[in-house]
Amino acid sequence: MPYNRPGAGVYVVNGASAINHGSPQVNAGFVGVAVKQQNRAWDQGLANQAVIDPNEPYYLITKGVVQVPNTGITANVKGDPIYISAAGALTATGPAGGKFGRIVEVAGQRGVPANKVRIDLDAKDSFV
Repeated sequence: MPYNRPGAGVYVVNGASAINHGSPQVNAGFVGVAVKQQNRAWDQGLANQAVIDPNEPYYLITKGVVQVPNTGITANVKGDPIYISAAGALTATGPAGGKFGRIVEVAGQRGVPANKVRIDLDAKDSFV
C-alpha cells in the first residue's frame, strides 16, 4: 500500500496497458498515485496481485503526501518541483507533460525507505 495522508482522489479506468499499484500516473487530466481496487483470482499468483489490468477501474490519489519510487528524479532536495510525463515517468527537469508536486522528504528522513521519495501533490500549483 502506498504511503499517504488522508486526502482526496478520483476513481478512473486504466487505459490500454497494464500499470502497477503505487505507481505515479496521469489519467483523465488528473495526476497522482494508482491504487488497485479489484482482487485477483486465487490462481493468478502473487506477482500479478499488484498489477492494474487494461480497462480495470482504480483509485487515483490526487491530494496529500505520497511516497513513490525515486526513479528518474535527479534532484533530491526538499522543495524541488517534480514533473510527470504522459507515460507516468517522474523528472525534476522542466515540464515533461505536467506538474506532479514538490519533494517534502527524501530517503533517510522520517522513515522514508531507500530509493523512495515523498512528494506533496497539493504543492503542484506552487511552481511554473
